[in-house]
Amino acid sequence: MRISNRTTSRVVPAVSLAFLLSGCAIFGPVGEWFSQGYENTVSYFNAYYNAKRLFTEAEDEIIASNLSLRGKSQQTPSAVPIPNTAKQKLTLVIDKCSNILSFSPTSSLVDDALFLIGKANFYQGEYVKAERKFSELLAQFPNGPLTLDAQLWFLKTLYRLDRFEDAGRAGELLLEAATAAEESAIAGEACVTLGEVAEEQNNASLAVEWYGKGIEALEDGFQRATIQARIGDILLELKEYQPAMMAYQKVGGYTTDLYLLYYGRFQAARAARELEDHGQALAILDDLLGDFRFQQYESIIRYEIGKTLAFQGQTADAVHQFRFVDTTYARTEVGTKAAFELGKLLQYEVGDYVEAKVAYDHASSLPALEESRLAQKRNVALAKYFDLQNKFFVVDSLFMVHDNDSLWPAPDTSTMVRGATPPLEQVERADSTVLDSILVSETESAAMPDTVSADSTTSFASHKQMPSDSLSADSTISVVLPQRLKPDSLRTVLSGIAYELGELFYSELEIPDSAFFWYNQSLKLHQDSLRTGRTLFILAEIIRSNPGKDYGDADEIYRQLIREAPESPYAEEARIRLGIPKRTKDIDPAETAFAQAESLLTSGKEQAALEAWKELIQQYPRSPFAAKSDLALGWLYEKHLSQPDSALAHYKLVVERHGTSVYAKAAQRRIANAEEVPAQAVPDSLSKTPAKPLEPEKPKIEIDPGEERSLKARSDTSRTRRGQVRKEDH
Repeated sequence: MRISNRTTSRVVPAVSLAFLLSGCAIFGPVGEWFSQGYENTVSYFNAYYNAKRLFTEAEDEIIASNLSLRGKSQQTPSAVPIPNTAKQKLTLVIDKCSNILSFSPTSSLVDDALFLIGKANFYQGEYVKAERKFSELLAQFPNGPLTLDAQLWFLKTLYRLDRFEDAGRAGELLLEAATAAEESAIAGEACVTLGEVAEEQNNASLAVEWYGKGIEALEDGFQRATIQARIGDILLELKEYQPAMMAYQKVGGYTTDLYLLYYGRFQAARAARELEDHGQALAILDDLLGDFRFQQYESIIRYEIGKTLAFQGQTADAVHQFRFVDTTYARTEVGTKAAFELGKLLQYEVGDYVEAKVAYDHASSLPALEESRLAQKRNVALAKYFDLQNKFFVVDSLFMVHDNDSLWPAPDTSTMVRGATPPLEQVERADSTVLDSILVSETESAAMPDTVSADSTTSFASHKQMPSDSLSADSTISVVLPQRLKPDSLRTVLSGIAYELGELFYSELEIPDSAFFWYNQSLKLHQDSLRTGRTLFILAEIIRSNPGKDYGDADEIYRQLIREAPESPYAEEARIRLGIPKRTKDIDPAETAFAQAESLLTSGKEQAALEAWKELIQQYPRSPFAAKSDLALGWLYEKHLSQPDSALAHYKLVVERHGTSVYAKAAQRRIANAEEVPAQAVPDSLSKTPAKPLEPEKPKIEIDPGEERSLKARSDTSRTRRGQVRKEDH
């Protein structure tokens, strides 16, 4: 930056001659005029001098602040962070220089004042105001001593305003003028700014070219080293690792600045790692670690050593480095990143999910970082994994009641899928004392009334001894404690847990081996009509996405999906994968009739809906919607018409006519609910029905089996808890 060194005391011969010729008659007024002019000259010169001093101090503070931020945060190109003290000084600079322009518009310091105001506005981020002042300066003094400097700052301002086309033209004109004037420093800075413009226009090769010209023109070693490092960054982003490494290695030849020396060598090591030259990368990093001058960068150097060791396959050494950084620099940016990398190594390479969860927990301390947010998600996923794994082992332990060799008693219905090994064989089986809570909390345990053996339907003996008024009227239903569950029901529960584990590993933890194993186990244990299609499709997709794994034949899985779940939406996708034409879906008139009846009920026409469903059953007795209509009639009688006898009769018709359908299973649960009332209460349970429904009315029939399971599970849970309370009382 150029500073005008003009003198403000100028000898005016004409004024001196006037003094000599005028005599004493006019000496007094002329002396007064001369004195006033001198005071004014000194006044605006002092104002400019103070403004210049304040600007220099503010600029030094801004430069020092920016240097202190190197390696800590990336600064956006649209703003220059400045300390508050510098901002206050810049405001004073603008005020003082504005006074010069207002009260001394013809002084010799007008161009200097305009220049200072423009630069002060630039540093404050007021780029529009800065552009106006630089334009005004160039318009008033097109050939002044500050012209080239003003053109350079005008170019920088256009870049900050994202006026890249204008900046390109202005930069080329400035470069030509500066070269002709042999102002190499201004020419070099113009090249650098043009390189920044090219970067913003996503023209990396042109940016590198301009930066190279800037290095040739500039004489300041610090500036040359900074631009050389930027060239390396661009090449690294372009994945041109060999040229990038060479560019970084040149940085140290231009400067003795410690940060730039460290940065050039550190980035060269990163480029070498990307070239898989791990030996050279580790040699550079070890050299940095052993140099006392770079002790303040030890954390990031060790972190990079850990990443290089991990890429090299030295997992144990990498874990050691990451653990050191995580422990020593906890809750810092680099410590958080190291903890996250440690968690990934422990999860994917070591298979120690317990320690991985601890590492992810450490990495969750700085949610502003992307790694921290990912660590939080994986921490939650692993907690869910341990919970599901515990439930699986608890339910699996019940097989010992029926058969010593009971782990996988079901036939393998997916023989073409070659399974993987369990990911955590070392997890110990959970204590069987949590059995009751697992059995009543799992959604899949909604089938519990069907799985209790005949001798387990009696009440607690202690309950018989309790006074008849010891509980409220709604608790007179006998409490059932499940003692022995049928193997089929246990397999159903285990299949559901295995499916959830597969979902967890596939969608959240992203471990294909474990996902494949648990999905396959879910199919082996029990094939649920709602899950089979999706499970088979995901198994095939895992095979397709991991061709190097010996999982099996994806096409065979697609064909199995089409055979076993032809109505599933995944079957259509499987047909596309196999090149089989999609099936033309016929409109089922029974489906249309059911929807019309449902619409009648929604509009409050219960009797019309009842007749419509009865007519559907008569016209389409073999349609699946006949079973659904029978169940709907039972629901209508129970929930809307308050006729439990008719509801029970229709539920039994569903079981009798459509015993293998999902609607029959739902009807069985409704029947079981009614039959759980003690024998002495049976006469009143149907004839003396409450005037209002047991559950809130809903305008739309909800007969989804999943809802039935959820409602039943909550009912079973409350009854089990009441039974436990009674047992504790005795």
